[in-house]
Amino acid sequence: KGTFPSHNGIATHESENFVITGTGDPDHFYGFVMEDQFHGIVLGNLSKNFEIDHVEIINAGSHGLDLKTNPSCDPMTWRENGFVNEYVIVHDVKVNTTVDEGFYIGDSHYHTTVNVCGGMTVEETPILKVEVYDNIVENTGADGIQVGSAIEYAKIHHNIVRNYAVNQANGNTGHASGVQVNPGSKAHVHNNLVLDGKGPAYFLSADGATLYNNISNNTGGGVTIIERTISSNVSFKIFNNTFLNVTGWNVYMLSDKSVDNLLYNNIIHSDPTSEDARYVVVQNNALIAQENNLLTNDIDELGLKSIENEDYHLTELSESVIDKGNCSDLTQANVDFYEENRVIGPNCDIGASEYKPAVVLN
Repeated sequence: KGTFPSHNGIATHESENFVITGTGDPDHFYGFVMEDQFHGIVLGNLSKNFEIDHVEIINAGSHGLDLKTNPSCDPMTWRENGFVNEYVIVHDVKVNTTVDEGFYIGDSHYHTTVNVCGGMTVEETPILKVEVYDNIVENTGADGIQVGSAIEYAKIHHNIVRNYAVNQANGNTGHASGVQVNPGSKAHVHNNLVLDGKGPAYFLSADGATLYNNISNNTGGGVTIIERTISSNVSFKIFNNTFLNVTGWNVYMLSDKSVDNLLYNNIIHSDPTSEDARYVVVQNNALIAQENNLLTNDIDELGLKSIENEDYHLTELSESVIDKGNCSDLTQANVDFYEENRVIGPNCDIGASEYKPAVVLN
């Protein structure tokens, strides 16, 4: 336990090939607990190749996790000099209450340059592979989970983000997302639950992304996609997600350099009381194919089992989405949000969950 702003729970410099794990005592799921630090854990300054698990961070004065090498006056922190973080793995971590981001993994400006040392222009360094899964992030001042510069892949799955962007203005899309993927990253975002936030549940400024089997509820947006691509022929594929009670622009597409983009089989539900709500907005000459999406402001039409209890299973009342999708060309859609088989009837269902009829025993 510390007293921010002067302390970090754990910090490393020029360290590599290590694991920070709280699994030493079976009676405590989170074996490390860090409270009232500035950052909970800072693994930077040319640190690389690490894993964090079974750690709890409470009340951070800035970030819960700060896992990046920021460019500085040290030339080794510049991309041109070859520093590469080969992998970052974060799982089974809980962050509760931060002033800024819950997780800040990798730098945010891989597509451009930044100024250091009074005006020198340099490029940020990459991470090759990032995987973030089975985490709980709650009550963050800015983004819940943010990943950038993951140039081979950023896999973000099976996380819960709740009550994010509490220090941001309503409707703000900057630093106000449940899950944000920043430039340079090739993103695979699936089976996440994002609840109660002022900005979009998912914000993609990535170098292409697939977003599927995710559920969000009571957010300022569903998914926002902006143009920060650095590679040619990259795509954004958004399919079989459930976006509920969105108060702003639900799906907002701005990436005009990406190709073969698709928006398939999504439940796109807007808050009927919001004057700012829009279902799908495409601007800046962007193109995205749209098929088999349900656009509605009637929550009862969906027939979900119990939204108030965070149970988003379909029921026999979900006639508007059962067997109304088409997953024939979506190879990742073999299971749903609940890890059940995706196609049970003649066609897949729209949204993140697949209806499983009750078995009647005679």
